Amino acid sequence: DRDNRTDRLLWAPVLNDVVDQGEDPAAGDIFINRPLGSTSRKLELDGGYRLPGGWKLSAGLEQEKVQRQFLPVAETDERGGHLKLQYRAGVALNGWLKWRRTHRDGDDYIHNAGYLAGFPQAFIDANGTGVFVNDPAMRQYFIANRERDQQDLLLNWTVSAATTVSLKLGRRLDSYDEGYSGLSRLRGRNANLDLGYNPAPDLGLFAYLGRAWQEGRQAGYQWLGFQPQTTLPPLRDNSVNGWQVDTDSRSTTLGAGLHWSASPRLGLDLEYAWTRSETGYGFEAGSSLDAAPLPDLTLLWRDISSRLRYRWRENIALGLQYRYRDYNTRDFALDGVAVDTDPSVLFAGVQSPDFRGNSLALSVTYDFQ
Repeated sequence: DRDNRTDRLLWAPVLNDVVDQGEDPAAGDIFINRPLGSTSRKLELDGGYRLPGGWKLSAGLEQEKVQRQFLPVAETDERGGHLKLQYRAGVALNGWLKWRRTHRDGDDYIHNAGYLAGFPQAFIDANGTGVFVNDPAMRQYFIANRERDQQDLLLNWTVSAATTVSLKLGRRLDSYDEGYSGLSRLRGRNANLDLGYNPAPDLGLFAYLGRAWQEGRQAGYQWLGFQPQTTLPPLRDNSVNGWQVDTDSRSTTLGAGLHWSASPRLGLDLEYAWTRSETGYGFEAGSSLDAAPLPDLTLLWRDISSRLRYRWRENIALGLQYRYRDYNTRDFALDGVAVDTDPSVLFAGVQSPDFRGNSLALSVTYDFQ
């Protein structure tokens, strides 16, 4: 249960300093705050059966109902289940394969429910219950009907007493109802490889490699909103006023580090991480729209961290940590977009938030036990 316990009150926002502010509830000059809250109820049932040869088969059912306030859908109901096959061959090899599928349904999607909840009754009486500002065909992905298929694989291999290898693969597909604006499909895949090597009891080395892919599709159509209205916009026609954007994101992460206990009192931790990601866009538009290709978005991130640990007393530990971070991105929505790029729009006139930073921290830990 999530309730921020905020009272709902009437508010008259300040429009600007050169016009009559207006305080007519029927005209929409008065607003009511909407303290968002939710109540979630979840039920899970799991069972398993051990098979010969180190195998185990398990299955489960799940259901989650979520009630939300001041949103287009009052309650969502997500149901599903999973199958899991596990294997263990002593301490040398173990792993599992899991398949999960869920289906989420919601109450009727009332597109202007949240909008009307922000006004007093006088505004609704004057304008009717059909007034809206946002696209009536828009479906917010976290409350929209959805089918989810997910598969995960994990393998752990103890090569020797000092060496371990772990591999994890994953795949997920989210499908939403077609014919609406917003997200219609989201597909993700990931692969992670972790290596561990302990040549001595006081020294541990590790390295990891990760790769992730994500493909998404969003649809919409040309329509001018933002002003209260009651006339529904024309239906989307993909060949005329509709558009569709396909995104393809790929990222790679590399890292390595060590944990070294030089003595019972002194220890050192080091880690280096490198990430690069690229996102490409495919754009299709109807004949009535002006469309142009969108450039790729790129990101590069480097992180170096070190920490020195010293046990000064039995219950007092000192720590010294240094960290270097380098963030670099190329974003077409920010780079080169000046304040007056478009004569009818006032932009922020900012650039991509590239930065390099160094930080040094000293800590003291006291154990009361």
